[in-house]
Amino acid sequence: PGRSATTYEQVERRMKQDSGPDTVSPQSPKKRRLPLRIVRWLGISFIVLFVFALAILGFTETGFFHSLLRDELTSQIESAMDVDADIGEINGNIFTGWRFDDIAIRDEHGPILEVSSLVIRYNPLQLLWKTVSVSELSLIQPRIFITKAEGRPWNIDNLFKSKTDKDTTSGSFDWVIDVQNLRLIDGSFIRFDSSLAGPVSSSRIDVSHLAFDKINLALSAVYAAEEAHVSIFQFRFQNELGEVSLENISGDVDISGSETSVNTFSVATARSSFQFDILAHDFNPLNLPDGFDIFDM
Repeated sequence: PGRSATTYEQVERRMKQDSGPDTVSPQSPKKRRLPLRIVRWLGISFIVLFVFALAILGFTETGFFHSLLRDELTSQIESAMDVDADIGEINGNIFTGWRFDDIAIRDEHGPILEVSSLVIRYNPLQLLWKTVSVSELSLIQPRIFITKAEGRPWNIDNLFKSKTDKDTTSGSFDWVIDVQNLRLIDGSFIRFDSSLAGPVSSSRIDVSHLAFDKINLALSAVYAAEEAHVSIFQFRFQNELGEVSLENISGDVDISGSETSVNTFSVATARSSFQFDILAHDFNPLNLPDGFDIFDM
C-alpha cells in the first residue's frame, strides 16, 4: 500500500506540472459552433426573404391582383374628385413598375383626361432612404380637356371634393423625389370657352381658346425640401387654332430657397429662335399663393 500511494502522488504531481499556465485548454464545442449557427441563420433568413419576395412578385403579376389594384385606384380617384374614373388593362408588378392602359376621367359633361398608356418604372429600395426614385414616367397620347360653357364654370373649377373635416396641419416634407426620365408622347391639350362668341384669332394665342396637338415633352427633375432642379430636353407642340406653334424648348431651371435661375434656356418657333439666362431673387414658384392661376396673369 505504501508503494501504491507513492506512485499515485507522482502521477498526480506530473499531471499538475503538465497543466501549467502555458497549456491552452481546447475550446468548448458550444463556442466553436456559434459562428456556424450565425452563418446558418443568416443563410436561412436570406432564403426565406428571397422566397417571400418571389411570392409577392408572382402575386402582383396575377390578374386577380391587377383587378384589385384597378378597383382601388378608381375608388381613390372617385372619392377625391367629382368624376367617373376608368382604367383598362394593367401590366407589371410591385418591384419593377407598371403599365396602365386606357385611362379615362370624365364628369357629367364629358371627358377631362384620357391617356392611352401610363408607364412608371421605379426603384423601391430607395424608399429606405426616403427617396422616390422614378427611372421612367411616360404618358403616351394623353388628352386633356378643359372646357367652359354658357351658364357653368370651367370643368376643373370644382373638380375636387371639399372636405370640411380635413386636417390641414402637416409637417415638413423631407423626402427626395427624383424623376430621371419623364416623357409625354403625342399629347393634346384643349382649353375652350364656348360661352365667348366671335371668331378665334389665328395670329396670337388666346388662353380661352387653345388647341395644342402633337405635344412632346422630355425632362428630368429632382425635388428636395423647397429646392428643385429641372432639365428640359424637349418640349414642342402644334397650335391647331393659330399660326403660333412651338418647335422646341430646352434648358435648365434651378430653384433654391428664394432664388430661381434659368440657364441656357432656348426657345424656337416656326418664325424665330432665341436663348436667354435669368436670375430671379425673392421668387420661388414652389411657394405660389393659394388660388394662383397662370391663365389669369
